[in-house]
Amino acid sequence: MSLKTSLPVLFFLMVQLINAQVQVYEGKETIPTYRMRPDEPSPVFYTGRNVQGAAGHFYPYAAQINLGDTLSDVTYDMVYLENEYLKVTILPALGGKLFSAIDKTNGHELFHRNTTVKPDFIGTLGAWISGGIEWCYPHHHRTTTFLPADYRIQKNPDGSSTVWVGETEKSLHLRGIIGITLHPGRSYIDVVYRLNNPNPFMRNFKFWANVAVTADENFRTFFPPSQEIGVFHHNSSFTHWPISHEIYKGTDYTAGVDMTWYKNHPSPVSVFYWEGEEGFIGGYDYAKKAGIVHVGDKYINRTSKLWEWGPGLEGENARRKLTDDGKDYVELMTGSYSNNQPDYSWFAPHTVKEAQNFWYPIRDIEIAKNATLDAAVTLQMRDSRTVFYGFNTTRAIKNAAMILTYDSIPVVTRSFDIDPATPLTAIWTSKTEIDEHKLKISLQDEHGNILVSYTPYKPKNPDLPEVFGSVKLPGEIESIEDLYLTGRFVEQFSHPLRNADDYYLEALRKAPDDYRVNLAMGIRRVIQWRYTEAEEFLKIAAKKLRTQYIQPAEGELFYYMGLAQRAQGKYDEAYRNFFRSTFYYEWFSQGYFQLAQMEMEKGDIARAYEYIVKAYSTNNLDGGIVLLYTAILRRSGKTNEAIDLVNQLSN
Repeated sequence: MSLKTSLPVLFFLMVQLINAQVQVYEGKETIPTYRMRPDEPSPVFYTGRNVQGAAGHFYPYAAQINLGDTLSDVTYDMVYLENEYLKVTILPALGGKLFSAIDKTNGHELFHRNTTVKPDFIGTLGAWISGGIEWCYPHHHRTTTFLPADYRIQKNPDGSSTVWVGETEKSLHLRGIIGITLHPGRSYIDVVYRLNNPNPFMRNFKFWANVAVTADENFRTFFPPSQEIGVFHHNSSFTHWPISHEIYKGTDYTAGVDMTWYKNHPSPVSVFYWEGEEGFIGGYDYAKKAGIVHVGDKYINRTSKLWEWGPGLEGENARRKLTDDGKDYVELMTGSYSNNQPDYSWFAPHTVKEAQNFWYPIRDIEIAKNATLDAAVTLQMRDSRTVFYGFNTTRAIKNAAMILTYDSIPVVTRSFDIDPATPLTAIWTSKTEIDEHKLKISLQDEHGNILVSYTPYKPKNPDLPEVFGSVKLPGEIESIEDLYLTGRFVEQFSHPLRNADDYYLEALRKAPDDYRVNLAMGIRRVIQWRYTEAEEFLKIAAKKLRTQYIQPAEGELFYYMGLAQRAQGKYDEAYRNFFRSTFYYEWFSQGYFQLAQMEMEKGDIARAYEYIVKAYSTNNLDGGIVLLYTAILRRSGKTNEAIDLVNQLSN
């Protein structure tokens, strides 16, 4: 090949290579902003306030309760991710919020992009703004939602790019890092959550992606067709979905109301999945012929929900407080490790949880009946003989194949090219009336792999579950077990008006040597830094479990005893109990981490190294373990290994 011939070919290859890379870059945008007045200068301790049904603590953060009423232009630093299908904007200054995502194929904004920054009293510390995706961890409308988040840009070997945002939250000292990624040739936003409990004791947490999508009378939410029951916060009210015939949390839907339509809710409403079997949720604007789908692992993202202020008077008031353009939105939220709100999960010390979620645009197909990472499908009866069907994909596919069958007999087969900018929609009309539930539709790629399929779901019309009910006071509960379980519930769910200590102490008044309650109180006192009391409670539990003679199942007894004794300077006793805790797999890493720290304090680097290697072997993502391992490596002269670990932590 001559040089003259090879240059155009080389140029073409270079262009292709550039197009295969996701752009990530920084920039600035000016947004009209209602500036907050100075935060409260003095600490605000707990006042009984609740946020989303859980205790709303300010301390140690300053309260953001002095709203401003003056609008001025503010220039914000932004971070952008962009490929051939999407342009994503991230706003580090306000909690690392995913601020905007534009579908470049049609210019549609996937999320609700507020034209002003206009805070109102909704966040944990007070100030909160609507729009985009808010990362809610370890509380809903988290403490740092209106504070700057750290961020880091990362270009990946496969051509994708990632923006990491997050911080270590101060009230519970839990670390949350969000990785937002775009891939070449894909129309989805790939988001990874890495959640870490660097504390030496158990914490409670929840994680919700609070996703706002612009909505009006043309907007419709879709759940998986198998989702027939919706539930309110606290499991306090249930309704059938999508058609409600109930009075649901005070709103009368008894006439038979389609809850999928934004316009059908006269008052603010919240509807969670109930025991969801499929991992997607989405919404579609019929006027714009565009919408959005969320897809996640149904075993981790166990639920999603619809929230909206609604078009009524309360909605008008909310729009006045949160916007200047009058546009409304719905929240199509998805929870990881949660079933409801408030719904906290226990988080073991020095452990890491991960989850992954995807959002992508759809167009023309109306509401999706099934969605996967590769494609979304719809299949709808227009009348008794007419079927509307369609597909959106998240990548370009040459020679895709679809098949529509009726009663297992193919009635439509097609081969075609499809990509995110070019969905397929069509109508099939039968010569006779048909039974919708005998239809089936599927889409295959060029290699015959099924990307998405759907068979119309036949409703089962289940009975509604019993509501959860309110939490009784300690004096209203007779049984020791019920006092213990209620105390554990109050503790786990951060109940705003109850104290777990009251339930545990009432149980101990009735049964002073109950090992479960003494163990619970011992752990509580460790977390409260009341170490002498903690040791006494734990010793009562140890005596009841006859630990001098028996190796009990409760390994946490030895671990928390070690924490209480170490804090009191009882190093020999603490060392012995930490070592006993390592017998248990669930306390193996945490126990050796404590032992490694104690050996470092004594100056025995070789023994500290032995222990930290064991802790790291089963728990290599915890920041505290990695940092201690790094320090020990440096003290041991293993500098290169220490650098490798620092790089791992930074990633």
